[in-house]
Amino acid sequence: MVIPFWCMKIAFALAVLWLTVAASSQELKQPSNRVLVGSNGQPAGEIRGVVIGQDGQPVKGIRLGAVMRCPGVCAFWMSDTITNQAGEYRFQRMPLGKYSVFKELGTPPLGVVELTVDHPNAELRAELPPKVGILMIHLTDRVTGTIIPRVLVKVATLDGPDSPWSELWADSSNCLFYPDCAIPVPPDKQLLVHVSSAGFQEWNESAGKGKPILVHSGARLTWDIQLEPLPPFSSATAGRGRPERISALRGSSGLPR
Repeated sequence: MVIPFWCMKIAFALAVLWLTVAASSQELKQPSNRVLVGSNGQPAGEIRGVVIGQDGQPVKGIRLGAVMRCPGVCAFWMSDTITNQAGEYRFQRMPLGKYSVFKELGTPPLGVVELTVDHPNAELRAELPPKVGILMIHLTDRVTGTIIPRVLVKVATLDGPDSPWSELWADSSNCLFYPDCAIPVPPDKQLLVHVSSAGFQEWNESAGKGKPILVHSGARLTWDIQLEPLPPFSSATAGRGRPERISALRGSSGLPR
């Protein structure tokens, strides 16, 4: 059986096309060290990887951000992306430099990578930490019943006697907007908490060593707290004891009484 020449040409062309497509897909899967050029004409690179949840499975559909870290003064650069169905993500055409990859601003980064001329592309397997516990505090004046807008919360773990205290501020007047009065705390740990606000005495339940609490991962603990105002500073109080102090100073300095 003789195969026509035109059939052989078509088969050869299809084979070449298949090899070209396969090579292109393989190039996408394997990071290269080729330096790209960004929109500003400067060298650029790429950050890619996969996000793994607490159950060990890839996490799809979550938004990630990458922010350039600068030891000194530099132009702010930030990019965001969303993981695909396989939990994979990619930041493309990133200016060379060191980056923090995070899930939410203000939280510890999931990892840090550096893009250089020799290694412009980097891979980062990001593992999500346990969800933080949330402490919601509504402060009011015990005397007037009005809302106290600013609350200072000091938190320390009971890991040891020298555990450092973290100071966190929240706006108690805007609790309709969740981030404004939500205070993230370490989950599933024994904590000590102090609650106070300027112009008021510290919460009586936290005064002294602090109030012990335990907030589970992803859980929310809400407190409605009334604070006692500090006693007003009056002129009578300010002048009390002044004659005795002046008399004592005159006696010690030899001045006439």
